[in-house]
Amino acid sequence: MLFPVCAASVLLRAGAPNMQISSPLSLSETVVSGGTTANVLYGKIQRAAQLPTTRLSATPIAAVDNGRALSSVLWGSFAMSDVPAGMWMEPERLTKTAALQGGVVFLDKTITEDKPAFGISLPFGKKKEPASSALDLSVLEAAGARGASHVFVLLEASAVSECVDAMGRLSTCPPTTLIAPCDGVTLASTKGWVQKTLQDHEGVLVGGLTVQSGYVPNEDGPGGTVVPAASAGGVMPREDLAELAVQCALRLSYTAEEGAPPLRIVRAAPSSSTVERPVVNYDTILGGPKFRKAQGTVDSADWGELLAPFGVIKKSDPGDWRLLIDA
Repeated sequence: MLFPVCAASVLLRAGAPNMQISSPLSLSETVVSGGTTANVLYGKIQRAAQLPTTRLSATPIAAVDNGRALSSVLWGSFAMSDVPAGMWMEPERLTKTAALQGGVVFLDKTITEDKPAFGISLPFGKKKEPASSALDLSVLEAAGARGASHVFVLLEASAVSECVDAMGRLSTCPPTTLIAPCDGVTLASTKGWVQKTLQDHEGVLVGGLTVQSGYVPNEDGPGGTVVPAASAGGVMPREDLAELAVQCALRLSYTAEEGAPPLRIVRAAPSSSTVERPVVNYDTILGGPKFRKAQGTVDSADWGELLAPFGVIKKSDPGDWRLLIDA
């Protein structure tokens, strides 16, 4: 069964297979699928898409493995946020839905942690089934067949070459960005992590980041070569990999018409270098100097400089903290 992109579209709420909820779908959807990292990513996308010019839907579709875990993260880490009614979807239905048409898709293929954040279990959401050891890219193939604008795939460091090989065997594939830690870097969730309420496009990091390209395209034809991503190892906060994915989606090209290559690979490693900046939201803009100082600062990055090797087409408007403009 296909889900038409119209006001009568129906999404299945996770954990309630017999319950159908009507919800209008826009012509360009944002879909988030996966496990632990996807849960954090969903909350960050919700925040980023509340401001104009993001190219992301303010109500992304949650096709996650564990609805309870996602609800826990949104409640505890994102100021009691939630998934809007009708925006849940069973992961197995993703390959059959027209929500992929022209959409931006985030596939989390990183290793999932078993315990929900903060130990909260709300009375809906699907319990996670054991993951297959094989890298399933059926959603990526379906996204290509349905003309998705772009797919961002989040991976463990060890899975990058396997993913590129698997992509080469797909019958069709949309423009894709793979985002993974550098070799030897592991992902870990930050205990008690809470995202500050920010209302700009600069994001927030737990620690610093460095990035490098993990792919060299062939000059004389399609395809390319996966290149090693050297690093000093260490542990990268899962929240920072999710932030990197959001910033790539905000600032990099999606389609060939925008200059996007068929494949780019962004590899990341932890760094001691960060950009400290004040908290920016409506309260701090309206409040006085003492109030703004009391709100403190957050760590972030110079995303235009950090992502420059990957073809930045959007940058933050220096005259209006709410907007992204052409680079």
